[in-house]
Amino acid sequence: MPHSAIAQGSIFVIFGKNLGPAQLARASFPLPTSLAGTSVRVSVGGQNVDCYMIYTSAGQVAAILPSRTPVGAGTITVTYNNQTSSPAPITVTQTSFGIFTVSQSGLGPGVITDANYQPALITRPGRREQLMILWGTGLGPVDFDERNPGAPVGDIRPPDFQVLVGGRPARVDFAGRSPNWPGLDQVNFVVPGNVEEGCYIPVVVRARGVVSNFVSLPISSRPDRCSDPMSFSEDDFRFIGEGKEFRMGSIALTRMDVALPPGLPLPVTSYRSDDGTGVFEKYDFQKIIRSRGVSAAAPFGQCTVYFFTGQKFDPTFDPAIPVGLDAGPFLTLKGPKGTKQLPREGPGYYQATLGGGMPGTPGAGPEYLDPGDYTVDNGAGGADVGPFSARLTISSPVVWDRGSVPDTISRGQDLPIRWSGGTPNEWVVITGVSSRTNPDAGAAFICTERAIARSFTVPSWVLSALPASQQYGGMLMVGSSPLMERNKFTARGLDVGYFTYQSLSVKPVTFQ
Repeated sequence: MPHSAIAQGSIFVIFGKNLGPAQLARASFPLPTSLAGTSVRVSVGGQNVDCYMIYTSAGQVAAILPSRTPVGAGTITVTYNNQTSSPAPITVTQTSFGIFTVSQSGLGPGVITDANYQPALITRPGRREQLMILWGTGLGPVDFDERNPGAPVGDIRPPDFQVLVGGRPARVDFAGRSPNWPGLDQVNFVVPGNVEEGCYIPVVVRARGVVSNFVSLPISSRPDRCSDPMSFSEDDFRFIGEGKEFRMGSIALTRMDVALPPGLPLPVTSYRSDDGTGVFEKYDFQKIIRSRGVSAAAPFGQCTVYFFTGQKFDPTFDPAIPVGLDAGPFLTLKGPKGTKQLPREGPGYYQATLGGGMPGTPGAGPEYLDPGDYTVDNGAGGADVGPFSARLTISSPVVWDRGSVPDTISRGQDLPIRWSGGTPNEWVVITGVSSRTNPDAGAAFICTERAIARSFTVPSWVLSALPASQQYGGMLMVGSSPLMERNKFTARGLDVGYFTYQSLSVKPVTFQ
């Protein structure tokens, strides 16, 4: 990944097997270079540097990379009880900032507090023009003892350092080591006064031309709740809070109009596929504050980026890992072209291919999701969710001219997207996915805009967070959907239910 290098003086984590003792051992101050038989050594440019240990266990080790470590490509080894691992590659750089997240996964809500160190949550949002503190690691090297807390106050941000909140630059008052813990960085910034409010406003740090992971920050004029068209309404907070469980159902119909890479020996250059999914899940309070939200999308006019391993981006992934709800054995969908069933594929998850597909391949058939009226029900219901019936109308989607975007997209230039059609009750989602192998790495950006805007420009700094893809190892999707609030339904056992659709136009691309 573009931001995967380890910065001098930063905290980092190693995952593996037999790295340390079965029971986690924590270091005391001053941080040692050996802990419970575990030590970590980095070799760059012929120099060996022993790291300062924070904790060790059989599957996970945390340490601080000393500021004196040379920059460049090198190797890292772990030694436990006098047995040394084979070396793994590591790239050391001067600055590579990572923002801590509430889920500890690097995804979702960021660890961002007010001046009194109270974390911003969807039930305790930040506000415009408020001083906030962003916590992370990787600002860069220091010239004092890194083994003990009590760092002297000193701003160590690089000259081009930026905090972007909802795509807008924030005023940064301080960026340096926290006195509370070695390797821990804090960034004091002021929320821009012109940023849109919402539950999941994207926040990202740029330093030395490299962006950090993208996290979210709730921003609202209300002290106890947030709202935006892509996520929770203010009324939903009746069900969200300490000691409460939030139960949500989401049924989505999706048509994908897929262009094929040029030059393939196939009788068609594109095809359509129609799918349906249903997700029923519950969050306790600790999970909901770690969640990435209802739609995983930022409010209108903004972008966020998710990273993944492997070769498939899962848009339903949530770092909070909610609990599935039983809504019955299947969902029944009725539309202009007849009746379909969405069987239960797992706890709280329902899915079916409804029609279309690559001609000549197994399962391909007539298209199903044409414009018209649709209903979905769950019959007698299930153990957790009672009977319901929901309705929506599929209208003509926005039209995106795929040919207006080149097959090869530069990650260093802005990417304008234009479309026609759309109504005030619809929004447009623009998604780009880039992945590569050896090693597997991937990332996806999701940008949203009101359909009536007719255009959106994906900033180059968003594209720069993606890894370069192999030839046609990426794809760009543009599509429309009705606003979340327009197709809600209710049922026993659910606090909120959504029935919606999305029509996506897909183009294979190469990100370079």
